[in-house]
Amino acid sequence: MKASAYFSIMGVTFLSLILVSGCATTVDLSKFHDADMKEAEIMPSKALLKQERRKIVVFDADEGNLRNAVDAQLGKTFAVAVEAELVEAGAEIVDRELAIKLKDELRLAESHGAGNYKGPQVAQYTVRGKLNSAEYGAKYYEVNRWKDSEGKYHVDPAYYEHKGVVAGIASIYELPSLRLLATVKVDGSASITDPKMSANQQTGASLLRTATVNAIRRSGYELKNLFSPQGYVVERRSDGDKSIFKILMGASQGVRSEDKVIIYSLRKKMNALTGEEKTEEFPVAHAIVSDQINNTESWVVPENNDASLLVRLGDFVKVRYEGKHFY
Repeated sequence: MKASAYFSIMGVTFLSLILVSGCATTVDLSKFHDADMKEAEIMPSKALLKQERRKIVVFDADEGNLRNAVDAQLGKTFAVAVEAELVEAGAEIVDRELAIKLKDELRLAESHGAGNYKGPQVAQYTVRGKLNSAEYGAKYYEVNRWKDSEGKYHVDPAYYEHKGVVAGIASIYELPSLRLLATVKVDGSASITDPKMSANQQTGASLLRTATVNAIRRSGYELKNLFSPQGYVVERRSDGDKSIFKILMGASQGVRSEDKVIIYSLRKKMNALTGEEKTEEFPVAHAIVSDQINNTESWVVPENNDASLLVRLGDFVKVRYEGKHFY
């Protein structure tokens, strides 16, 4: 059966320390001693050193006129899945009921261009999703009789394969400007087999909700990298052969042992044409968060000790999430 027919059943409308696999990055601080560091070209201000979680409000995704999406309430499933990903990145999720006015102004900004949110400043960012497709169908496979290499006959019973597929986007806006910062595409699927059950609305709704969660988890690293925990290098220690660094961010910001981080040097760069000066991030080292971590600080181990010689006091640090596949 062709793919176009497959989904017509329900009338679709719509970064050297090489780690040993499986071993934690353990650090015995008693074996390291204080080591000097040069200061970064641009040192962080006191305000930047404050560890504040990003406040984000996530609205239910727009289901549009997709009948399957409406019936399965995928808009709410989409929002809850996005919130789960952002919480893993240490974000603070704001009750969407506190930002009803924001939702109305966001709709105007989407249809008429960026505006300004004039309501209560309950969050720094907002995420709004939109579902572009939500398809469900069940394909029937008849009894399959076959013979193996030894001449024995086998019988595979008949069954139905049920599959749900969703696709959409997550748009991230800055507040109060309502400036669009990024758009993340999401898509995912879910399937089950059943010997007797043909296509039905209940199974379709369940699969589409699972497919929606899979879609968000599959693209979750992109969302988390937009809001990943950020901090600064505040101390260096050495055992004579390698260095470790204390960074000003910990568990309360969503940092976990074994997280990968990138240490950046912030530098001023002049635009030769306009004469304008701006700050740019230059990656100097990749590191991994060790088992030495508390609520506000953690020790990281560079993957390459030569690169660690480039790290400066006050350098900027970001957690870097990597993608995983969920189907």
